[in-house]
Amino acid sequence: MKIKILLFGILSTLAKSRELEYTDIFSIKELKHKLFDQYPELKQYQFQVYVNQQAVNEKQIFKEGDEIALIPPFAGG
Repeated sequence: MKIKILLFGILSTLAKSRELEYTDIFSIKELKHKLFDQYPELKQYQFQVYVNQQAVNEKQIFKEGDEIALIPPFAGG
C-alpha cells in the first residue's frame, strides 16, 4: 500500500521536502513512528493530520492512495 504525505510550514523545512511517499503505513501511529525515526526533530512540533482534506483523529486507518497532510498550527492575522 502506498500513501502520499504532504508537509507544511516548519515540518517541510525540517524534513527538507514538501512531499514524502511511504509504503506499508496503515495508521497515524505508524506514520508518526516512521516520521520521528527518520526526522527526530519533528517530535517537538504539534501538527494536525488531514486525510484527503479532512481532519482526522489518531484512530484513522489509511487506505491505498490516501493523501495525508501534516499541518502545524498557523499564526497570523
